[in-house]
Order: sequence, then C-alpha cells, then structure tokens
Amino acid sequence: MPIQLQPYTIENLCHGATWTIHDAELLAQYVAWLALGYHIHIAKILEGEQHKSPKMVVNAAQAALKHLSPPASDGLRWHRDGWVFQLISWLAAKQSTDSLVILRRPQMQPAEKGQDGLIVHLNDSVSGLRGITICEDKATDNSRDEVRDKVWPEFAAYERGERDNELMAEVSTILAAKGVEQAEDIVADVFWNKHQQYRVCVTVKPAVSHALLFKGYDMVVSGNISRRRAETVAFSDMRTWMDNFCKSVSDEIKTLLEAADV
Repeated sequence: MPIQLQPYTIENLCHGATWTIHDAELLAQYVAWLALGYHIHIAKILEGEQHKSPKMVVNAAQAALKHLSPPASDGLRWHRDGWVFQLISWLAAKQSTDSLVILRRPQMQPAEKGQDGLIVHLNDSVSGLRGITICEDKATDNSRDEVRDKVWPEFAAYERGERDNELMAEVSTILAAKGVEQAEDIVADVFWNKHQQYRVCVTVKPAVSHALLFKGYDMVVSGNISRRRAETVAFSDMRTWMDNFCKSVSDEIKTLLEAADV
C-alpha cells in the first residue's frame, strides 16, 4: 500500500490515524488514475482484484493535466493542493475499509462543492444502512486555524441538520445503486437517530500535538468517540511537496497516454 496508517486514540476526544507516505511513486500512479476519473479501477486494485486497466480517454487526461499544472496564483495553488489531498485522503480511506463500506467517488476538480468525502456504512446483510461518515480534508500550512475556523463550523452545521437534504440525496442515491430497497426511508431513519460520524484529515507540521490540534471536537460532535475520527499527514514543507508530487502525477498520466497510443 502506498500509505501507512498508524492508529491513535486521544481519550474522550477523537481517534484516527497518522499517515506516512510509504511509496510516493505508487501513490502518484494511483492518484493519476483517480485524477483521470478511474476510481473504480483503483478500488479494485486495493481490493486485490486482477483485471485489465481501462481504456484511456484523451480529453480526460488533458483535463486532469490542466488541474495538476503549476498554478498561476496562490488561490489556484490552494485549490489544486486541496483537490490532490482529497484524492490522497480517498485512498487512505479505501485502504482502511471493508466490503460493508462504500466510498462516494472522489471530487473530480478543484473547489468542487459538497462534502470533501462521504463514506456509507452498510449493515451485515448489505440490505440497509448502519451509518455515514462525513469527511472534511484540508491541505494547509495553518492546521489549527483551519480545523477550528472552518472544519468545526462545517461539522456543527451537519449536527444541526442544516444539510440533511443534501446528505439524504447523496446517500439514498448510493444505496439505490447498490440495490437497497426503500433507500430514502432507510436514510431518513438513520438521520433521525443521529448515526452520522465525522472524519477530518489535515496536513500538519512534524511533531504536532493532536490533542491541541483537535481540541473542541467533542464540543462540536457530542457522543461516543467513535463519531469523531481525525487523521493527519506531516510535511516539513507541504507546498513544495505538493509541487513535486503533482509533477510526478502529471508524468504518470503522460506515460499512460504514451502507452495507450491515443
């Protein structure tokens, strides 16, 4: 696996994992496929399935390369880095899930609206819903400010039910595609019983204090610690790492195009 996940728990506050980029070359290959729109292909690889690589689409490759290109402004850089981090976060989530979990497809362009990620947890019979996890991913140089000032207000809004209509539409569509009958009624019951969980993933500086970084999580999302997941990956210089990584991903896409001869 390209990412190593080291579990941790902060008593009564949150639980999750710290990530280490174990194989940057493999990670670039996987992110390249995700950027092209082939998340099903990567999901099958992570699930251990043997299958052919899908056909390349030139326009999809050109769009992905445009999103990955060196940004013309700081604002565009933040959007690009945030999008790439969402793709990495999707991979980390996929690595740690099982057959009773469905990940919504990754965001396909920088600054796309909606949840950064959505995880649907099925029950044992794969005929209903156990719960959902709402994800927020932040590629940032100011992790505490970003978590406190942007992520916590987002989670608080979900807890107040202000985005239930959006979530119900997303989750019921996922369940219906899975063949679950009366998907909308099932989703409504889960929301009524507050079976939402949350997952925040953020870039940090080395040796960050998770207790300080995620302080206040339990005040925003009450209840059992299982509702509060928090994950980090450390970079000494995140922006430089992203510049180099995006070039590696672009190079992978170009190699795929050449190999496909399209």
